Amino acid sequence: MRWFLQKVVSGGQTGADQAGLVAARALTIPTGGWAPKGYRTDDGPAPWLAEYGLKETATPSYVERTLYNVRDSDATIVLGNADSRGSQHTIQNCKVWERPWLEVACKAGDHAAVASIREWLLRHRIVTLNVAGNRESVNPGIHARVVAVLLEALKAPEGWVGREQLGVPEAGPVRKVPTRAPLRAAERIALP
Repeated sequence: MRWFLQKVVSGGQTGADQAGLVAARALTIPTGGWAPKGYRTDDGPAPWLAEYGLKETATPSYVERTLYNVRDSDATIVLGNADSRGSQHTIQNCKVWERPWLEVACKAGDHAAVASIREWLLRHRIVTLNVAGNRESVNPGIHARVVAVLLEALKAPEGWVGREQLGVPEAGPVRKVPTRAPLRAAERIALP
């Protein structure tokens, strides 16, 4: 079987966004994405995000970076409370760009989420994944919970053909898989 995931992008905000970058880096998955001008976050400017391949948008607007990250990815995972204003904006962009998205509550010890995320990634043959969700100030502890879930969910299952076996370099180009069929409706996972 083939594991399609080759890149993780995010907007660099504290919480779920940064956790996605940390988990991907730990798994040697190339990272990137768009951040607001000045690498704006809740904690102030974060120019170190450039080390994760993030580029600055022309404005300090979160709206612009969200649009770019949804547009430039195959699908988006929204982690935490999907009813927050930022998450709802991300989901709205997924609808506009006709990109699949998955909402995951990401509670502590959420082992069922790992299997659901993996199944979703495989079913949609996602090559470039946008990781979005709550910022740390809105959902305290979300960073640690997202890292724990994504460290398991994003790694290729043992024995599967992944980036390394296909000869894709860590920072190399990511090619799209043309057989991916877009999903127009959300899939929600809110496990106890």
